[in-house]
Amino acid sequence: MNIEDKINGIIDKMKDEISFIEIKADTVININKKEIKLEKATSFPIFIDEVIDNLKKEDDFQGFKNKNMIEGMLFVLGVDPNFKYKNTYLSILKESGINAEAYLIKIINRDNIELDKKLVYANGLINIGELNERKLFIYGNILEMKGTELFEKKENKAAEAFMEEAVSYYNKALDKNPEFSLSYYKLGYYYRQNSNYLNTKAYWDKFLEYDDNDIRKQEIRDQLEELDYYLQFEEGYKLVLKGYVEKGLDKLIPLLDVFKNWWKLFFVIGVAFRQKQEFEIAKTYFKNVIELNPRQVEAVNELAVCEISTGNYEDAKRYLDEGIKANPNSHELYTNRAAANIYLENIESAEKDVKKAIEIYPDNEVALLLKDEIKKIKSKN
Repeated sequence: MNIEDKINGIIDKMKDEISFIEIKADTVININKKEIKLEKATSFPIFIDEVIDNLKKEDDFQGFKNKNMIEGMLFVLGVDPNFKYKNTYLSILKESGINAEAYLIKIINRDNIELDKKLVYANGLINIGELNERKLFIYGNILEMKGTELFEKKENKAAEAFMEEAVSYYNKALDKNPEFSLSYYKLGYYYRQNSNYLNTKAYWDKFLEYDDNDIRKQEIRDQLEELDYYLQFEEGYKLVLKGYVEKGLDKLIPLLDVFKNWWKLFFVIGVAFRQKQEFEIAKTYFKNVIELNPRQVEAVNELAVCEISTGNYEDAKRYLDEGIKANPNSHELYTNRAAANIYLENIESAEKDVKKAIEIYPDNEVALLLKDEIKKIKSKN
C-alpha cells in the first residue's frame, strides 16, 4: 500500500464520525449570528456524538450550534473535497462572514483535536481556494506529526512513508515560494535526524536568510553551532569511505572528546582502522559500538571480520552467534558465521549457515561462493 492509499484510508475511516440531516428549502438558519435562508433543500453534516433526534422532530428548524455546523461542513470538505454541496457550504460560510481557510487553520492548530481529524481538516484546506505555500506547509506538518506518532507505535515502515511525504510537501511549498522560511526550518531538522548534516546546514542557512522571527533564528543559530561537529564527522566519514583513511581519522579522532557515547563515531573509526589492517585497534571500537547498540549488525560483522583476519575463528563465531540471536534475519551474519565454521572445519554447520543466508537473500554472492567452497571440501573428503 502506497502513502496515498494510507492517507486515503485514514480519511475514509473518518466518514464514520459524521451523519447528515436534511433541511428543507426556504428554512432560515443562523450561522455566526447571521440569518441565512436556504434556496434549496440541503443536507448538513453533524458529528455523531451530537444529539440529533430532537432536531429531526422539530417542525420549524431552529438551527445547529454554530461550532458544530461550521466544523461539520469543513470536515466533510476534508473527507470528500468533491462533495456535492461543497459550493453551497462555502457560499453559506462566506455569507455568514467566515473565512473557511482561516477557520480550518484555526481548527488544525487546536491541541485537543486528534491527529487523524487534523489530517481531514488539512486535506480540506489544500482542496479549497488557491493552493499556496502556507497550505502545503501545514499539510506537510500534519503528515510529519502522523509519522512521529507511527514511530512511537513502532510502525517504522509506515512512519518513514509519512515522513517522506511530509518532506515532499515542504518542498512543494518552496516550489510555490522559494523564500518560505518555515520549510527550510523543517527540512533542516529532517536532514539532521537522518544524519545528512551538509543538507541540514544548507537548509538552515537559507532559513536564517529568509526568516524574521528572532526566537526561531536564535534556536537555529544554536543548532548550527552544535552542527559543526556533525559536519566534521560527515567529512571524516566520507573520506574514510573514499579510502583517504588517515585524512578521515584526522577529522574523526578529535570528536571522541565531544561524542563520548556515539556509536556511529566509534563504528566509522573502527572501519578506518580495519581498512589500515590494524585489527586489534579496530576490534576495540567495534566492541564499543556493540556495547552501545547490541543490535548493530554491521558492527558485529566488522568485529567478526577482524577476528577472522587475525585467526581468532572461535571468537568470531561467538560474536556471530550472539549477533544472530539478536538479528535472526541477517544474511550477512549467517554468511560470516559460515566462513568462520569453514575455518573451524565445522563443515556441516557452515553448510546450514550458507543455506540460511541464501534463503534470506538469494543474490548473496559471498554465500554462493562459500557454497561452492563447501562442495569442493566435501568432494575431497
